[in-house]
Amino acid sequence: MFKKGGNGIFGYINGSVLRNINVQVKTNLTSDELNNNGILAGYGNDSVIDNCMISFTGNASLTGKGAYTGAAVGIIANSTVNNCIIRLSDDSSIKGNRSTSAMFGGVTSTKIYNCSVHLADNASIKGNNATGGLVGNSSRYIINNPLSFGPNSVIENCTVRLSDNASIKGNNSTSAFAGRIQFTTIEDSTVQLKDNTSVTGTMIGIFAGHVVSSVIINSDTELLGESEVNGTNYVGTFGYVDESSSSRGLIKDCNVQLKDNASIQGQNAVGAFAGRINLTNVDNCTVLFFNNSSLTGKANQTGGFSGSIQGNSIISNCSVRNCKISGISLVGGFIGQITGSNTINCTTTGEININQAATGTNQYIGGFAGVIAGNSPKIESCYSTVNINSNADGPVKDVGGFVGSIAVTSGSINNSYTVGNIDFSSAGSDSDIKNIGGFAGFLKGTVENSYAVGDVNTNGENVGGFTGNYTSDADMTNCYALNEFVSGNENVGRLIGTVGADAGNNNYAWNGMKNKNGEFDGHAGNSISSGDVWNKMFWDEETSTQWIMNAYEDYRLPVLKLQEGTPFQADASHLKPQTPEPGPEPIKPESGGTGFGTAEILEAAEEAFKTELPGWGESEGYGEEKIRESISIIMFFGLVAGSSWLFIFLRRRRNDEN
Repeated sequence: MFKKGGNGIFGYINGSVLRNINVQVKTNLTSDELNNNGILAGYGNDSVIDNCMISFTGNASLTGKGAYTGAAVGIIANSTVNNCIIRLSDDSSIKGNRSTSAMFGGVTSTKIYNCSVHLADNASIKGNNATGGLVGNSSRYIINNPLSFGPNSVIENCTVRLSDNASIKGNNSTSAFAGRIQFTTIEDSTVQLKDNTSVTGTMIGIFAGHVVSSVIINSDTELLGESEVNGTNYVGTFGYVDESSSSRGLIKDCNVQLKDNASIQGQNAVGAFAGRINLTNVDNCTVLFFNNSSLTGKANQTGGFSGSIQGNSIISNCSVRNCKISGISLVGGFIGQITGSNTINCTTTGEININQAATGTNQYIGGFAGVIAGNSPKIESCYSTVNINSNADGPVKDVGGFVGSIAVTSGSINNSYTVGNIDFSSAGSDSDIKNIGGFAGFLKGTVENSYAVGDVNTNGENVGGFTGNYTSDADMTNCYALNEFVSGNENVGRLIGTVGADAGNNNYAWNGMKNKNGEFDGHAGNSISSGDVWNKMFWDEETSTQWIMNAYEDYRLPVLKLQEGTPFQADASHLKPQTPEPGPEPIKPESGGTGFGTAEILEAAEEAFKTELPGWGESEGYGEEKIRESISIIMFFGLVAGSSWLFIFLRRRRNDEN
């Protein structure tokens, strides 16, 4: 079947049709050819491959020494592929150098429909550059002429599944589905890793290691059963998402689920959805964490959605749910670092745990974004409920419930809020913790129409209910610190810890806020009570169009329009206006009496008057009837409790007569 030096059963196919072919590989196949190695063919052009199956069993293997190694075809161009299946099991393997996969090592200007790859029982794929399960490298470039290109490649309704300790390992651009995709459209496709499977390498992903100027729509990824994605830099469902030749990419309507102790780990630029996103739009995508699944960044730029977003990308209507993140620096529940991009209508929930940096300072940590830096980045209408905790013993700075730092004057946040708590009470020494805020740790840019609710618990300095350090370049408008506790040791303010410029008059802090470590000595802002915010839209009329009033009984505060429908369940019950304690039961009127219970009152009053003013009843004009009239008048004006006034009145009249 596989001829020595022959590049596959059919070698080179051009204008051909391969249909209904079933191949079982039970031995080790190694090609002496440098490039283009496959089971069906080494190279295919302008051909159709339909309803073919290739199965590897019993330690069988395919090894290609050079570029483009695939079980079906080494490299295929300008062709159509339908309903093909590749299966590897029983310790079988595929090995190659550049552009290696189970189905096609390389694809250019080709359409692939309804195909699947399944690796099980310790099966493996190993390559160097561009290693994947379905495709090693997909593009539109003309083979042997990279300056010319044809139409985009298309992949639709395809599936890759790894189970039972299967693995894919590569160096640069590695994933379970496609190692590298350039100018390719992928729709309605899925990837599943389960039962201790793994993908490892550099610039690695579950779905794609490197994405360039491509469109990916309605395609889902599932990582479960203690499966692991572990790499160095650019690690995620999509490792590095980029653009080329000013052709902006798009990822839309895609979902990622991590379940049952699944994990994603890397060094720099690590995210559950993408390691880094550059010059690409992402819309309506979701990441869900379940059952102790986790994301770990061991150096810089770790985010629940993406480690880094840059290059005028637009991320909209995306969410992260129940994230469990461990990181060092530039860590965010949604984004680790955002540069020159816009994030709109996005949300994140879960927790962040900060681990000790090997050297230097743990810095830029936020419930939504770690740091906003460079080229006018903007966050609009987003929220976070992420709790932040620290296991670090060394220096920690620039930590915020929403953003760790807005590090540039051109950075801005508008119509956003955070509910998550910050607990750094056991991290470092007093002098090692700086710039901690309920919303922003360090503020150099602009924040408008935003609020923070969660507690801030530290032993550090520059600690504020809204921001820890407010620089001379910062600008806040209509911002609210509604925290129950904001605690620190030095420069601790209800609104701001330390102020480098006037914070304006239209920023507010709740007057019931407490500092567990002592008194507030920072900037208080304008004081507001529970009655000023509870169940009230506390923005101006124009701004309030971005907000709705939440219906949940313990969170009667404004929430974003994007949350309309199901009430947002969080706890801000410390802001509930206190109901006064009930007073004593009122005196009930006597039946047939004057309406003031005068019989009982007079009986007590007469005894007192006899003691205080002997002979009072014998004086002309001061008999019982007169006293009754006086008492009734006094009671009418609510002065029953002050009946001693009557004693004084009688005494003075008697003295006047004498």
